[in-house]
Amino acid sequence: MEEVQPQSIEKKSETTKQLKPAPDQKYKYKGPGRPTILSEEIVSKLEYCAAIRATITETCSYAGIARQTYYRWLEENSELSDRLDDLREKPFITARKTVIDNLSEVPTAFKFLEKVKPEEFADSLNLRHSGYVGGEVPEEDKAVVAEFHGRLKSNMKDRILKKSNENNQQTSASVGQDTGSGNETQPKDDSSDLRT
Repeated sequence: MEEVQPQSIEKKSETTKQLKPAPDQKYKYKGPGRPTILSEEIVSKLEYCAAIRATITETCSYAGIARQTYYRWLEENSELSDRLDDLREKPFITARKTVIDNLSEVPTAFKFLEKVKPEEFADSLNLRHSGYVGGEVPEEDKAVVAEFHGRLKSNMKDRILKKSNENNQQTSASVGQDTGSGNETQPKDDSSDLRT
C-alpha cells in the first residue's frame, strides 16, 4: 500500500481552491474535461450540426461540450441562438427550391399539387356524418337502433359458431386421418414366436 505524501494533499487543496470563482469573475473550469469557453472552433461545430439538423445530443457530442453548457451559451448569446435557428431552417428552404425547380417533371408536379391543393388533387375519402353526435336518439330512431344491435349480435354469434364448427371439423378430420386410415402398424404379438 502506498503512503500518501503531504505534497500531493497540498496540491489537491490548491487545485480545489482554483476552482472557486472570484465574486467578480465568471466561473471557468480549468481542470481536465470538456472545454467551457466558447471558441470559434466550437461555434463552427455548432453551426455545422445545426445546418444538418443534428439533435442537441449529437451536437454537444460533436462539439465536445455538455448539454448544460450548450443551453447556457444559447441563453447568454442571443446572436448564436438566432444563427443556429436560421441554420436549422436552411434545409427546408433548399428542399422547397429543389421542388420548385423540378416542377417540370410530372411526378414532382403532381405531388406538389397534392400537397398544396389537396381538395382538388389529393386522393381523399369524404365522409359525411348526418347522425347524432352526443345527446339523445329521437324516439322514432330507437326502434331502428335496437333492431340494428339485435341483428349485429346475431350475426356475430353466427360467425363465432360457424368458425367454431369449422375448427371442430378440421380437428376431427385430422384425428380421423390418424386413426381411421388402416395404415397404422399394429403391435406384433410376440407370443407365437416364442421358441422353446
